[in-house]
Amino acid sequence: MTQTTTPELKVYGYMRSPRCLAAMVVAELCGMPAEMVDTHPAGSKDGFYDEPYHSNFPFGKVPGFSHGDLFLAETTAILSYIAALDDPLGLSGADIREKALVTQWVAWGTAMAFPTLQPWLDPIRNHGFYDKAAVAAARHETYELFAVLNKVLETRKYLVGGKLSLGDVMVATVVGRASKYIFDKRFRSANPNVFKHYELVASHPVYLKHAGAIEYVEEEAQPAAVLAWKAKEEAEEKLKAANARWVPTLLD
Repeated sequence: MTQTTTPELKVYGYMRSPRCLAAMVVAELCGMPAEMVDTHPAGSKDGFYDEPYHSNFPFGKVPGFSHGDLFLAETTAILSYIAALDDPLGLSGADIREKALVTQWVAWGTAMAFPTLQPWLDPIRNHGFYDKAAVAAARHETYELFAVLNKVLETRKYLVGGKLSLGDVMVATVVGRASKYIFDKRFRSANPNVFKHYELVASHPVYLKHAGAIEYVEEEAQPAAVLAWKAKEEAEEKLKAANARWVPTLLD
C-alpha cells in the first residue's frame, strides 16, 4: 500500500487571496509544496475571528502559515521564510542587495499595491459598502501607482536580477486578481509593460497550476449598487418616455 505524507508546510486561507496564492506558488517553486487549509477567520458567528485560528494567529488575518510548531503571519515574512528553507531558483535574490530589492517588491505588492486598489475592487466583490468618491479616489491612485511600475518594467524583464523572484510572484498575484474585475482593456492599454510582466510570470507551469489560466475583464465590473441605480434610472427614463408619448383622449 502506498503511504502518503502530509506536507510540512501549511498555508491557511483561500486561493482567491493574492497573498495566499503567492505563498502556495513560492512553496512549490522552492520544492516544498504546501497544503492549503481552507480558512475564513472573519466568518465566525460572533463576527470576530474563530478562536482556534486566533490562538495561533493573533492578528486574525490570512494567510497564516505553519511549519511544525512555527506559526507565521504577514506575507513578506512567510515568503522570506519559505525561500530561506530552500531556494533552488534563487527567488530571494543572489546577494544582500538583491535580497533587499526582492523584499521591497514583495512589500510593494502586499502592503502598497493591493491596499491601494482594494477600495476599488471590494465593492464589486460585495465586500464592504460602495462609496462612489472612495472608488474614484482608489481608481485614480491605482492608475498612478501602476504607471510607476509600468515605467520600471520598461527596461527589465523581471523586477530584480533578470530572473524570477519572490517579488515577481507577489506582484503577479495582485495583478491577476484585479484583472478579473477592474483591470480592463483601458487599464491594460495604459500599462503594457505591467501586463507583459504579468503574463510572463503567470505562464510559469507552477503558477498556472495554482492560479489557473489568465482571465481578463474587457470592461470594468460594476458593483451591485451601481447596477441597481442604473436599472432604476433606466426604468425612470422609460416611464418618462412613455408618459411623453401619451395623448389624452375623450375617454381619459
